[in-house]
Amino acid sequence: MRRILLLLFIVSFFTSSGQEHISDGTKIKTPKGFVKYGSNSWKNSYNDKESISIRMGKGDKTKKMKKSSCEELELSESQFVDYKSIKINGESYDVCLLKRGNRMAMSLLTFYINGGAVMVGATANPNDYERSIELITFMVKQFKTTPSNQNKVIFNDGKSVNVSVLNRQLINVVGESNFLFSKSTTERFLICFFGKIASSSSYKTYQEDLIKAKNFSKNIDERTYFLYKITYINSALWTCMDENPELLKEYSKGDKIIPQSDEKIGMFGLEILADLKKEMGVAKYTELESKVNLESYSECFARKLWDTFTPKEMFNMSPKNEKRREKLEDICLEENLNIPTLDKKYDSDYIADSSLLAEYISFINDPKS
Repeated sequence: MRRILLLLFIVSFFTSSGQEHISDGTKIKTPKGFVKYGSNSWKNSYNDKESISIRMGKGDKTKKMKKSSCEELELSESQFVDYKSIKINGESYDVCLLKRGNRMAMSLLTFYINGGAVMVGATANPNDYERSIELITFMVKQFKTTPSNQNKVIFNDGKSVNVSVLNRQLINVVGESNFLFSKSTTERFLICFFGKIASSSSYKTYQEDLIKAKNFSKNIDERTYFLYKITYINSALWTCMDENPELLKEYSKGDKIIPQSDEKIGMFGLEILADLKKEMGVAKYTELESKVNLESYSECFARKLWDTFTPKEMFNMSPKNEKRREKLEDICLEENLNIPTLDKKYDSDYIADSSLLAEYISFINDPKS
């Protein structure tokens, strides 16, 4: 079962950040009382007028935000109030002050880091702009002092790039997962992953592969699988998983069922069949394939597993759950046998099928056996 969990996790995962990580890998702390309520957004559980949000994207640091830009931010529910400069850790930042809704104070600040733009917004009680600026300052300080933003890897063509930049580029192609990991585990994995990619590829080649993946499909799971099949990326992913076992351990602490998309289930099925063929050998695999629709079987089994068990249960299967798992296998086998009738020949063939399938099941449970 750990093999199954690992395979689906691998196909699912390139970059991950938990609820307190924003898109460049920076782990964000919030003021006391603030809780997560959206993508990179937090609200004060003690005061619903106070909120914080962070948005990241492309930007040109040579184009400084002007008062006119701030005034253009006026919306039907917002009104321009002021444009001022503030100091954070000795650096100057321009802040837009707006009234929102029932005169709620809103402050917006944009700054540039690692080639991208970051906008931080905060709201507070009506006219309490001092508090909204205080909230913005709290958040900006973390970006400017986070060591992870200084990590760089060097590609084999000599190009040096921040890991945070590479992480954001990848998220723009395959999306951001909602897996929860500790800051140290995430940083170690990302440094390993992008370091392995850089040592095996030029920056130009890697960027071209990201563009190919983006053009391959609008579906982020299909883009993920496209990148996963590229040899140097696949190798980096598996190597760093082996070198960072705590990643899977932290993931396996999840005690809620995690639904998987049809695309991801299909990709997972292809991967377990590829490994099965490699382990069993072409002859035995071909024999089993003549008796069982293996593609449908693998998708059926994967889907039932993820509709039945949590990652925690799959990582440490109890005897009771082991029996439930075996029943799922039997159901999917029966639904995907190619033999149409029940007779003596069927009985003998079924025994042969069972023997071959037993090797398959043994492989999934313990690929080294």
